[in-house]
Amino acid sequence: MNSLSGLIYEDFVSHFMPKDIDDKKVSNILKVIVVTIGVVATCLIFVIQHLGGLFALGITLSGITAGPLLGLFTLGMVFPFANSKGALIGSATSLVLTSFIVIKNQIYKASGIIHYPPKPLSVDGCISNSTNFIVDTIPKTIQTSSEDVFVLFRITHYYNTFIGVMILLLVALPISWFTRKDEEVDVNLITPPMRWAVPKRHAQRKDAISMEELAQLNGKK
Repeated sequence: MNSLSGLIYEDFVSHFMPKDIDDKKVSNILKVIVVTIGVVATCLIFVIQHLGGLFALGITLSGITAGPLLGLFTLGMVFPFANSKGALIGSATSLVLTSFIVIKNQIYKASGIIHYPPKPLSVDGCISNSTNFIVDTIPKTIQTSSEDVFVLFRITHYYNTFIGVMILLLVALPISWFTRKDEEVDVNLITPPMRWAVPKRHAQRKDAISMEELAQLNGKK
């Protein structure tokens, strides 16, 4: 909590503080931030207990940002015609929609509408030395989710990152295509399997500039 308090102060609070602030005031502010973090963390216990295991919750929350981030890297490395407008609108759309999917999924989990029970660990009723699967040994009460819930909110949390990437690409690519301009593209920033998509005039223009700069450097020497 002390480390997190220092990060919060340095990245956010310090920008609103006067430059001549003394160390005692800074120490008091850090203590207040630490207490606030402790109170919030304690209150979150009553929320997390309804959201399932911590491992699944960590993957779920990380997928909200991991999807748009991976989508941005994929957009810039694979598609030469991608631009800032497509990246901005696509990432914002992906972040909002992925957050909405995750939040709705967590609400259904907390209310008990969606339930992911653990796999049965008991071997009672199994026949020894047999590879046959006994259907009757599976508890009849296992139900993965309610059929009344829209399928998008029943998808496992392992696909949140993939969903975020696909949303970003589906939004960013058309916007980038219709707002594209005849601009230079550095082929070194495009992944090698996709460099064929870079217009030749852009690649030649870059090569010509590089040769010209090399000639200038040789002339100075």
